[in-house]
Amino acid sequence: MNKKSVLLIGATGLIGRSCLQYLLNEKWVGMVTTLSRKPVDIKNKKLVCEIIDFENIEKFKRRIKADVIISAFGTTMKKAGGDKNVFYKWEIDYPLRAAKIAHENGCRHFIFVSAAGAKETSLVFYSKTKGEMENLALEIGFDTVDIFKPSFLLGKRNEIRPLEIILEKIVPVLKIFFKGPLNAYAPIEAEAVAMAMVRKAENPEPGVHRYHWSDIQAVIKGIQ
Repeated sequence: MNKKSVLLIGATGLIGRSCLQYLLNEKWVGMVTTLSRKPVDIKNKKLVCEIIDFENIEKFKRRIKADVIISAFGTTMKKAGGDKNVFYKWEIDYPLRAAKIAHENGCRHFIFVSAAGAKETSLVFYSKTKGEMENLALEIGFDTVDIFKPSFLLGKRNEIRPLEIILEKIVPVLKIFFKGPLNAYAPIEAEAVAMAMVRKAENPEPGVHRYHWSDIQAVIKGIQ
């Protein structure tokens, strides 16, 4: 078996943590390299943790290479201090700069997390930013681009978010209302998104592919 190398950005986040665990357990994965500002609290012979300064990411160019790059990067306006410029850097600038370098170093497969409803023309800043990320990612030139577009993510977070704790209790009860076209906005476990991302990393199909709630379920079941 020809094992693949995977570059993972956002390994300490809700989806990223699960992605890392799945990748380390996959036989087809030879090496996983994480890019982060602080060490990843996992020890594994397959794992290489690169501590980098994302503001000066070009200085680390020789380390940013793999068969596939996965970005589970993301932040919130609260973490960004309410600064849209800081939010933009973490949501678009840093992951795209890493993706471009990886592409220059021979990577041909890019997988990343966007959001349901993402659209560059949206009047909602979050959705507009995610939509811009999608469009700019396609300009890099990867052979395969897999875009995952979950809505509300369920899962245990490192930080406490009171509103999300309340929503996690309420939203699952409302699942019955997310039918037809609305199922793209149905809540989904972060682990499910991560599992689907890792499945697509193993077997890339040329082209641009977008995965909403129903598509993610299909990938997990082996239908897609």
